[in-house]
Order: sequence, then structure tokens, then C-alpha cells
Amino acid sequence: MIRTATLSENKLTATTLSENKGSATLTENKSGTGRMSSIRLLGARLVFGGALLGIWELVTRSGWVDRDFLPEPTAIASWLGEALSDGSIHRNAIATGMAMFLAFVIGSASGILVGVLFGQFQRVAAVVSPFIYFLNALPRVALAPLLILYLGISIWSKVSLGVSIVFFVLLLNTVAGLRSVDPDHVKLAKLNRFSARQVFWKVSLPTAVPTIFAGLKLSAVYSLLGVVVSEMVASTSGLGQLIIYNTNTFNIAGVYGTLFILAMLALILTSCMDIAERKLLSWQRFS
Repeated sequence: MIRTATLSENKLTATTLSENKGSATLTENKSGTGRMSSIRLLGARLVFGGALLGIWELVTRSGWVDRDFLPEPTAIASWLGEALSDGSIHRNAIATGMAMFLAFVIGSASGILVGVLFGQFQRVAAVVSPFIYFLNALPRVALAPLLILYLGISIWSKVSLGVSIVFFVLLLNTVAGLRSVDPDHVKLAKLNRFSARQVFWKVSLPTAVPTIFAGLKLSAVYSLLGVVVSEMVASTSGLGQLIIYNTNTFNIAGVYGTLFILAMLALILTSCMDIAERKLLSWQRFS
């Protein structure tokens, strides 16, 4: 009997090891497939982008579209190479990037702070909210001449216009995120003797973080919008001023090349927000 039981246990152990080995192999195959899928996805995107550029080049060179309105990609690449070699892109991109960064940081921080205050003091928010909505309805782009008049042709006139846009985006997103908290979760936290501060940090804020990050991604683009508009109105440097210069000199390739640099700046800041969001919200993967 003892010998029979021992043989059965050995057989069971061998079967279990075989199953574990099969599971490990399956997991490796899945991860390998995931890597291949990522490579294939990147390749498909490169092929698609190359096809678009090829069609664009063919359409402009064949004369189907006037080159004065849509230059070919090779002409845009040639202008970018010249602008990089003479340093004009570096100087203007640094000026725009610095103003964009300051507008994003100041506008985001102040918008989140005021949004949190409104979320905690709802009576104050009820009194002030009509005025907030009124100011948000103003076309901030139309304020650019006034801000330049008040602050002069300096970096702060550009930053102030960007802040005026970013602030309201983060304010409204923060308030919306705090209002989306489940009341049952708050009641449960209070039953567990959480203080008001603990309820905010452990219940309300984690719930609002995804909505806040959605506002941050939008603000990355809107901060650039405010800065560029201010530069196009009046500025001594910046990519917006470079667009106006290229337009006035009928350098359409330069206009498209500058737009490409602007898109890259917005993409870099948005990518930074994506990385920060994945780091801060990693706990959601296991919930």
C-alpha cells in the first residue's frame, strides 16, 4: 500500500511538472507573440507613413496641386536641413518651448489648486462658478493684443496667454474628477474613521487623477496654442513669429516645416504626460 501510494504521488508530481512546463512555454509564446505584434505594428505604421509621403510627393510633382500651396515633402525636408544648419530653428524653438513649458506648469498648477479648493468648498464654488464660466467663454486668443500691451513684447505676454487657456482646462477637469467620486466610497471611508484629509488623499484624489491627466494632455496642446498665437501677433522670436516671416516671404516650405516642429513639441510634452500617467496609475492594472 505504501509503495502504491508513493508511485501515485510521483505520477501526480510528474503530471504537475509537465503542466507547469506547458504553462511556462505557453506564456513564453504569448510574450513572443506580443513582441512580434509590436514590431509588426511599428512596421505597418512606417509603411503607412511612407506611403502617405510618397503619394504627397507624387501629387505635388505631377502638378495636380500647386506647389505654392502645398510643397513636396522633399522641399520641406530641405528647408528643415537649412534651418537646422544656420541655427534659426534652435533659437526659435527654444523661445517657444520655454514659454510653452512655463505656461503649462503655471496654468496646470494653478488650475488644479483652484479646482481642488472648489471641490472641497462647494458653497464657494457655487458662488464663483458663474464668473468662472463667463471668463472661460471669452475668446482668449482675442486677448493677445491686450496682454502684449500690458506686458510688452516679452516672454511673459506669451506665457500669460497660454496660462489663460490651460488654467480653465485644468480647473474644469479637476472639479469634474472630484465630483465623480462615488458617495458610497466616501461614506465607507468615514465609517472607517478616516479624517477629511485622509478621505481626500485616499479616496477623492485617486478617483480624480485620470480626469486630471486627461486635462493635462489637452493642456499640452493648448499651452502651445496660446504661445504661438501671441508670437504671431507680436514677438521678436519664436516659431509663431517664424511662421509669419515665412508667410510674408512666400516661403511655404518654411511654413510647413515650422508646423512640423510645433507638432513635435506638442508630441513630446504629451508623451511625457503619458509616461507620468502610466507611472502614477500603475495600480489600476491590478485592481
